[in-house]
Amino acid sequence: MDPFDGDPIWQRIKQAGHLEERRVHSLQTVESTNSLALEMGRAGEKSGTVWVAETQTKGRGRLGKCWESPAGAGLYCTVLLRPAIALPQLARVTLAAGLATALAIDEVSGLASRIKWPNDVLIAGQKVAGILVECHMAVGEEPLVALGVGINLQTSLEQFPGELRSRATSLLMASGRAIGKGVMLATLLRRIETVIARLEKNDFSGILGEWRARDATMNKTLTWVTIDGQIVHGLSLGPDEDGLLVIRDQSGKHHHVLSGDLTLDPSTRDGYFP
Repeated sequence: MDPFDGDPIWQRIKQAGHLEERRVHSLQTVESTNSLALEMGRAGEKSGTVWVAETQTKGRGRLGKCWESPAGAGLYCTVLLRPAIALPQLARVTLAAGLATALAIDEVSGLASRIKWPNDVLIAGQKVAGILVECHMAVGEEPLVALGVGINLQTSLEQFPGELRSRATSLLMASGRAIGKGVMLATLLRRIETVIARLEKNDFSGILGEWRARDATMNKTLTWVTIDGQIVHGLSLGPDEDGLLVIRDQSGKHHHVLSGDLTLDPSTRDGYFP
């Protein structure tokens, strides 16, 4: 039995096919909600439309990593956006989405989450949610953004692959309470709408300030593996005014990180995981 069958809010959303003014597509199985959202967005689907999957067969995380999507355990969704944001500032959407997701999780669960740059939400050092923002830009058209969020709601320890069991958690495991998909989706979309509106009104500095208050790696030693395989060790100074992570290496040089793989030095773990 699907644990969300008894979730009245989710059942109403599924039956109605919308949440307030938003069209919500409820799907059993897809390869990736982000891929579907981009495809439908290019075909003219309106901004604000949402896709929710029971499970994904090719759920994606950052840098091509797989996002595990066990059926009946989590919220796996993508919201389509056409934000009124200048092209050079689209990278800010990822940090804004991370803050919105953390705020929604805290509101629903009563827990205190933190964020690992740029897109992981953590509880007690373990990953509970991830964000993947993908964009499509065509000449003469406004940017199309697929904002994907995966949240482990009722995932049990046994449902995580063995290599993730020491690094991942769910809201059920962390709070001891079964969080419904409907209330989580409704809260998440409201938070995303509010934070993206702030971004469109040029309040990235305010968003960044709230994000920094949740920064899980600030003043900790990181190893950064660049896209071309170079390795940089240094101290995390947090995101800069453009949302890029700043790392100060042992020579004092500042690196502004747009992409690449990050891990925390084991000597400074204190409950946090890379």
